[in-house]
Amino acid sequence: MAKILLYTDVHFSIYSSIIRSRGKKYSKRLENLINSLNWAEQLAEIERCDEVICLGDFFDKSLLDAEEITALQEINWANLPHTFIVGN
Repeated sequence: MAKILLYTDVHFSIYSSIIRSRGKKYSKRLENLINSLNWAEQLAEIERCDEVICLGDFFDKSLLDAEEITALQEINWANLPHTFIVGN
């Protein structure tokens, strides 16, 4: 049986309606997302998952700004197959 790490509704964007403050390097929202995604990706490796699947809404919009693109590079993706489903 395959072992799969699932997550959903990341909404990777600079700000949300609630979190609009700046962090040390990026917006506080992006810093929280980077930390959460790095935790999930590391957990997938620790638990020896076979795959990581995002069940939708990874991004909030079709075009990313420079800060969002740079912040994506801070994610330490697990060396596993990844599937990203568009929408929910």
